[in-house]
Amino acid sequence: MPVAASGRQPQSVTEPNVGMAERVASAVLGGTLVGLGLAEWSLRGLVMATVGGVLLARGLRGRSRLYRALGSRAPDATDDDA
Repeated sequence: MPVAASGRQPQSVTEPNVGMAERVASAVLGGTLVGLGLAEWSLRGLVMATVGGVLLARGLRGRSRLYRALGSRAPDATDDDA
């Protein structure tokens, strides 16, 4: 596998990069926003449900596209270089 400029191997697209506490918080907040958004039939409700869905998926999958783009790893992820 190619080595990134930082000297570390790039993260796999399927490798979790969100810590467990952050996953739980994302899933709970996301589920809440989905529920509140679906209960409110308006543009605001649609936005809430959409953002909630993204957070819920992030919590369930344990992967963040933003973290991957920034090269960030979960605090509890193991690092082979250490």
